[in-house]
Amino acid sequence: MIKENEYKILDEYLELSLFADVELGLAAANKIDEAMDEVLNKIGEMLFPLNWSLILKDSNRDVLYFKKSRGKNQEKLEGKDIPKRKGLANWIFKNRKPLVVKDVNKESRFHAYIDKLSGFKARTVLGVPLILNDKVIGVIELINKKDKERFTNNDLKILQTITDYAALAMEKIYYLGAIENMARIDPLTGLLNPKHLVKVMEREIERCQRYGRPLTAMIIDVENLKDINKQHGYSAGDKLLQNVADILKKNIRKIDSVSRFGRNKFLILMPNTKNREAENVRQRVIKLTKKKIKIKKKKEIDYTLNIELKSVGPKNASELKDLLPKS
Repeated sequence: MIKENEYKILDEYLELSLFADVELGLAAANKIDEAMDEVLNKIGEMLFPLNWSLILKDSNRDVLYFKKSRGKNQEKLEGKDIPKRKGLANWIFKNRKPLVVKDVNKESRFHAYIDKLSGFKARTVLGVPLILNDKVIGVIELINKKDKERFTNNDLKILQTITDYAALAMEKIYYLGAIENMARIDPLTGLLNPKHLVKVMEREIERCQRYGRPLTAMIIDVENLKDINKQHGYSAGDKLLQNVADILKKNIRKIDSVSRFGRNKFLILMPNTKNREAENVRQRVIKLTKKKIKIKKKKEIDYTLNIELKSVGPKNASELKDLLPKS
């Protein structure tokens, strides 16, 4: 006969096994979206809710909304807003505290908007805040159980543990992404840096040679940057470079790549683009890049750009490497 303390040990062992499974699943996720899908999957497997959702804050509109939903009538919730300052999700988000509501009829903080949105009657609710880097970014909320029982404090413990693992996984993905960006992005302009430009160019040259498609490079040179730095300071020069970079980013296609190399040069790689097509882009950039930039409230400075094109085909595609700075 199994004694009571042996049941407790067995329960703890099973609980640890389940949490280890959650941790392994989250560790395999490479993107925030994948991690959250894994979290919602595990919640469904371990807590058997009728409906469960990831609720996030839309900072631009200052409102919570259903980012992802699972279970009964999930399509009725996804993308929908939650009324401001109403309901359990808003309370959990604001107070940074988890909440177990065994009976919504006895809970004054419950708001019936969820019943109207979902199309079913909420009886019991479980929710925890999702905290990333000490900031509440959302709420995970469960509504009703499939077995029609009430949510318990033990259910809360399980949900809180899953959410803690989720936050750790998301932090890891976030920091790895930040490190990866640091390795390929120019910090001043947000464009590709010279090191990553080499990789992109090698890839596009190989595609040009393999598929026989044209490839064009546009080289933009801020000719008087050195004089601007000397006369007005490096902050003025930096502002000019950022201004030009923003214009370039807004006027390229998704398949194009724009990078900064050297102090005063930019390069745009345009796959499957002939010289005459690239000339249209060149003219647009010339038109949009103003010949003056305001560096102070009433002070403007002149600048000049030199923009050249080089188009290649499969036979001479490797010539584009000559454009890269010599290491």
